[in-house]
Amino acid sequence: MRANDNKNPLKFKGDPLTCFQNFFPSLLLFVFVLVFFFKLPSPLFAKELPTPVSIKALAEDETRFDGHRIIVSGRVQSIFMQRGRLGSPYLKIILEENRPNNKTEILLVEVISTDFPKIKSGDDILVQGNYRISGERVGRIFPHYIDAEIIVYDIPEV
Repeated sequence: MRANDNKNPLKFKGDPLTCFQNFFPSLLLFVFVLVFFFKLPSPLFAKELPTPVSIKALAEDETRFDGHRIIVSGRVQSIFMQRGRLGSPYLKIILEENRPNNKTEILLVEVISTDFPKIKSGDDILVQGNYRISGERVGRIFPHYIDAEIIVYDIPEV
């Protein structure tokens, strides 16, 4: 036996089938890491398309939209800059129906956004995001809210 035989870690002893059986778990782990940890374009990672919904429809049938992506149009009633439990800033926007049919009943929905769009009270906006009947966001629990992904200006109909 020569002295160099023990220093070469890539020299395999035995038949090729045994070597394959020894390294198959490592190969399987490598493939798993490639497929699941790197975001490959796949239908597994596709988001659902948002559904256009009015604030009135949310109030009437909230369980139907719970956990789904929606688009809501409304007028900004008020905006509050707040801090989460860990100190991260967020916006709490109170959105009301654009043109309510009944002036005595004003329907509202809360929008939670970690982005800071340039909007003010009275603006007509479109909000796209996930609607939740109850859930936790920025370390706090909110009832009946939209976790906003995108907020843009709405062009009102004439």
